Amino acid sequence: MERKKRKREEVHPSRDNITEELPPDIVLFHILPRLPVKSVLRFRSVSKQWQSFLTGPAFEEMHRRHVNTEKMVFLYATTTYKFSSIDCERPKEGFSGDRPLPFKVGPCQIVRILTSAHGLVCIGIANVRGRGRPRPHIDTIKYSDSKYSDLILWNPATGDHKTLSEPFATFHQDCYSIWESLFGLYYSSCDDDYRLLRVTRRLNVYIYSLKSDSWRKVESDLQRPRSYFWLRGRSYSWAPGVSLNDNLYFLEYSVVNSDSVLRFNTKTETLKLIATPFLVNENRNTSSTWLSFRAQRDGCVHLWVIIKNSVTLSCESELWRMDEDGNWTKLGNSCKILNDPVNNYHRLHLMRNGNLLMFGEDSIYQLDMKMNTRDLCFYTTEETRMWVQGKYIETMVSPNRYIYQDSDCAVKNLV
Repeated sequence: MERKKRKREEVHPSRDNITEELPPDIVLFHILPRLPVKSVLRFRSVSKQWQSFLTGPAFEEMHRRHVNTEKMVFLYATTTYKFSSIDCERPKEGFSGDRPLPFKVGPCQIVRILTSAHGLVCIGIANVRGRGRPRPHIDTIKYSDSKYSDLILWNPATGDHKTLSEPFATFHQDCYSIWESLFGLYYSSCDDDYRLLRVTRRLNVYIYSLKSDSWRKVESDLQRPRSYFWLRGRSYSWAPGVSLNDNLYFLEYSVVNSDSVLRFNTKTETLKLIATPFLVNENRNTSSTWLSFRAQRDGCVHLWVIIKNSVTLSCESELWRMDEDGNWTKLGNSCKILNDPVNNYHRLHLMRNGNLLMFGEDSIYQLDMKMNTRDLCFYTTEETRMWVQGKYIETMVSPNRYIYQDSDCAVKNLV
């Protein structure tokens, strides 16, 4: 009996020996970084020390490492600008609650989402002509100026925002120009600095530093021939940038083709143009439309396109992989599909299950390219059908992060 009692005591120790409180380092470095942003924001009010620690760059980096869910933020205008979001992998949950933008947008202004990284979204605010607020996604808007009035870095999860300082007058037009807007946001780990890249139509390069709150021009040897602008005019656009292994990639596409990829090396600050494999297609009866352009875990950039024959109207989907040297490899065989989905829908996101998240008519859909089927996620309301949208992840990264200087002292006091 005594032996059995001893074994029970070993297996089930008395409550007196159980620690009632977790060690501070477990709470600070293993529990809090894994919580969602909303929970962390509530814990800021525990004490001044917690407030200082949870708003510091050290905690921002710890928290960001545990985030892997992409969100899609939507901006829309009624009497004022509001925003909402959906989970890109669980779109059937619908919109989050409507919230007002934390920065001011005038009645004759519109907003555009230019780029994002690490939970920070870059917003461009432009002045427009006429009375009343125009629908924000329409490209035929008459601007009262050819440049943005303000560029803002904003964290939709926390509400923190910062208006960027304006550059010198000599290259202000290039940095803030509305047309052919190529922007890329990235983090420089060697300098602990968030930077905004701006590449103009003529491939002039400018970089904004959040740490110094200043712009600078970067010399570039890459130039386009004059005939390029005469042939293309303003009939081309840029897909959202992709960040991979110290490089930013931008897909350039026109109305009928995905033409080239522009690569910017964030360490050497140099540009390189890489042709897509569709330019060497000798069959002039075909055109290509991109569906997805993203970085994958294999360390390469993947491009998913639709190849459409203008004579037979048949469509095939192809998946291509590009390595760091700019070499393209076709993955698998072409897959025939019933029609071109981009003609009827606006692409939003390539999901992990391989489906495309699309917006069409008055609904959000999932398109199964293999089965040629679509699955309704939810219907939209009339006031939210004219959207400006962009992807981001929910982090604690603040555009005002370099203002906070006491977080390291707060950690020592807490531990």
